[in-house]
Amino acid sequence: MPSTRSFPVSDTFPEVANSTSSYTDNGGSIIGIAGDDFLIMAGDTRHTSGYNINSRMEKKVFRLGEESSLVLATVGFGADAKSIADTMRRAVDVCFLSIGFIIMAAGLSGE
Repeated sequence: MPSTRSFPVSDTFPEVANSTSSYTDNGGSIIGIAGDDFLIMAGDTRHTSGYNINSRMEKKVFRLGEESSLVLATVGFGADAKSIADTMRRAVDVCFLSIGFIIMAAGLSGE
């Protein structure tokens, strides 16, 4: 029978044992249904941390720009989701305001 040996986490992974992380997976569910000429995106609004419910009104589906039909659906760390949605929304708006061009989904996908 092979011998087993347990290693303390601090010996095996010292960088893990002594580190802290502010990242929290705030969960979430999203779904998208696409057809030839339509797309339906939906996401829950619950923001959690472990067994705690931080909010029941956190968006996970974001519209990118006033003139654009682009949407972004996210799950995971809520602050990262908001940050990337804001960054992408600004990029879409700047493109429209600077050159008058509305970014379409086909342009982003390389089609």
